[in-house]
Amino acid sequence: AEKVFNQDLYFKKTVKYVGEPMSHLESIASSA
Repeated sequence: AEKVFNQDLYFKKTVKYVGEPMSHLESIASSA
């Protein structure tokens, strides 16, 4: 269960790291 928790935490961190620049690029593209 601990390994699954760590994987879930890593996944969420990765999603946040990837998701934020994505939305940032989208806002730049929509404003351009």
